Amino acid sequence: MSVRPPEMPLPGWALRLGATAGGRLPMPEGRLLALMAGPTAAGDIDRAVRYWRARGTDGLVSLSQGTQLVVGHSAAFQVLRHPDAGNSRDLVDPTPPTGAYDRLGRHSIAYLDGPDHRRLRRLVSPHLDAAAAADRSESIRATVRARLTELGDPASGSFDVMEEIVVPVVASLVGDLCGIPAGDRRRVSEWMAPAERRWRRTPFVGPRLRRRSDAGLESFGEWLPRVAARGELDDGVFKTLAAEREVGHDATIGTAFFVYGAARVTVERFLGSAVRALAEAGPKLGEWPPRVTPELIDEVLRWDPPAAVAARVTKADLTLGSTEIPAGTQLVVLMRVVNRDPATFDDPDTFRPDRDPNPHLAFSAGAHFCLGAPLARVEGSVVPEELLGWLGPARVRRRPTEGVGLPHRPLTRLMVSRR
Repeated sequence: MSVRPPEMPLPGWALRLGATAGGRLPMPEGRLLALMAGPTAAGDIDRAVRYWRARGTDGLVSLSQGTQLVVGHSAAFQVLRHPDAGNSRDLVDPTPPTGAYDRLGRHSIAYLDGPDHRRLRRLVSPHLDAAAAADRSESIRATVRARLTELGDPASGSFDVMEEIVVPVVASLVGDLCGIPAGDRRRVSEWMAPAERRWRRTPFVGPRLRRRSDAGLESFGEWLPRVAARGELDDGVFKTLAAEREVGHDATIGTAFFVYGAARVTVERFLGSAVRALAEAGPKLGEWPPRVTPELIDEVLRWDPPAAVAARVTKADLTLGSTEIPAGTQLVVLMRVVNRDPATFDDPDTFRPDRDPNPHLAFSAGAHFCLGAPLARVEGSVVPEELLGWLGPARVRRRPTEGVGLPHRPLTRLMVSRR
């Protein structure tokens, strides 16, 4: 039986969603992709997931503009690992970039393939791998406790977990990770803020935000080599990148921004989702504070992946199942859909904290598997555990507030209180 798409008015910002596929998408597909990018109730997301799941053939749904949505877990795993499915922005848009944001993005670790990508990955990975994450565990715990001490005893009313705890804690952790001197952290944050906002809101970006993000990244690009030459950077990602002469200026600055931005944008969403899941599931888990297990962390990632989509472009003709896909096709993996594929997950539409095995794709797969996954897992364990232990038995007071954008739908407000 076919699943009807949700009937909902399409707001103006959703009409611009087609920019991700080179033009306006047809209806009802535009409505359903808008659900993946915009602030919606959980029920709407669930209906969109069921709709795309029912539409798939070989785990794919063909759209106009030479785009394929990937809605099956097996197909997504193949796409993300396939050597002929690249991530280079030049494959999507060969025209020269305009502005620092686009130029630096194209040269960052996120949007390079082959040897250039591997070189940057080798440089950055020692700061983010499992050993580094384990070493940072206690400093992460100390940072969270310091913030909770600043807040004092939990208020009797409700408070915003994102504004009061997650955002300031993540900002401090990112400063440590990147090795930004304490005296420069405010100005770096001010330069990065418009570019972060642009990242969160893609493709819904106006000319003013474009100008501000370009100007901020230009200022950051001038600052980093200057302080590196003076030996003022602390040990961290920025110092390592700045010391590698063969990488080039744009790749250094682009990758520095990507690491900084990803460590904030995706981790903020992930931590908010983890706190929300634990607060809602706490009574069922039978203990407080709830024990944050690896299985629970993986289920949070499967249920509410920090990135809503992952995109690739075919560099050569390839075949998925019985579907022939020509070179130059954009493949858009819908993470919420593939992570609820009943062919892979038992009872996929239920949040199960003890789910095992759990082969979710929230961290992607293949050459572009998330470098920060080990560190994110540690943060996702320590931060909710400390926060909820401080707060005591908690409840979510109202539906969280979400922003709009692809691939990231930012969680902007999460009101909780003691039970």
